[in-house]
Amino acid sequence: MRALLLQSVLAALTVAGTAGAYSEVAKHHDRLKNGSNARHEMLYLPSGKGIELISFGYRNALANVLWFNTVNYVGKHFKSDRNYQWLSHMCGLVTELNPKLLHVYEFCGLMLAWEAGLGKEAESILTKGITHHPEKWKLPYLRGMTYLLFLKDETKAYQDIVRSAGLPEAHPIIKTLAAKKLVELDSTSTAKSFLIEAINSSSSGWEKGILTERLKALQFDQDLTSLERAIQIYRDRHGSIPQTIEQLIEEGIVESIRQDPYGGSYYIKNGEVASTSGASRISLSKDNLETAEGKKHG
Repeated sequence: MRALLLQSVLAALTVAGTAGAYSEVAKHHDRLKNGSNARHEMLYLPSGKGIELISFGYRNALANVLWFNTVNYVGKHFKSDRNYQWLSHMCGLVTELNPKLLHVYEFCGLMLAWEAGLGKEAESILTKGITHHPEKWKLPYLRGMTYLLFLKDETKAYQDIVRSAGLPEAHPIIKTLAAKKLVELDSTSTAKSFLIEAINSSSSGWEKGILTERLKALQFDQDLTSLERAIQIYRDRHGSIPQTIEQLIEEGIVESIRQDPYGGSYYIKNGEVASTSGASRISLSKDNLETAEGKKHG
């Protein structure tokens, strides 16, 4: 992948008509390929002086090439191992080369938090975006959701939501959230509203697909939690564990039960809730962010 990216950079700089730049990048490519410490070097491109070395004044052109590869990187790993080890680094390079690319901050903030489970990295890239785009309401909104749902900092979350609501063209949902008291910000319902709005407003197929999977996972977790509570109520009433979902419905503890978001049916086994889809709970945090069992992307 490193070789592919550098080849793309070579092509971009060649189009720009910089033969000298082409030569220097080619040398850098050879060093990465043949050097004894190649395997210890950064996977994509170095930051700081290194990025200056190979941009040769064509920062925007290189940023566009890197951005294209960043989106491809997310798509590739979303369909395979969902390991985004280098995503934060790539987002940092693109925004270092061209700090005015608003869509990059939005995409990276969403993917780092919601798909990679990297709340701190998402906060960092969104803070950088806010510095360069202080008038854009969506960036503090995204950072506020990151604080609320991933970093568990409700005070900073509320501050960002209020800030976002006061900016031009802020979405009505932000104003509704800002009008609530801090203790009224229920994380699950807020997360669902956030994801639905993000999916509806996204113009990226990959982004829609990834956020839709997150929404399914959130709904699945909410369903399991609701059924677990229902089982506990049944146990308190009867001193025994229900054997079927139908028993919960007959008792009036739950009105009805829908299919799980992955197309399976819920059932009770040894007092635990499961689904015929084979899916299992996942967490939004990095430590427990795993694909739901039985759900493969391809």
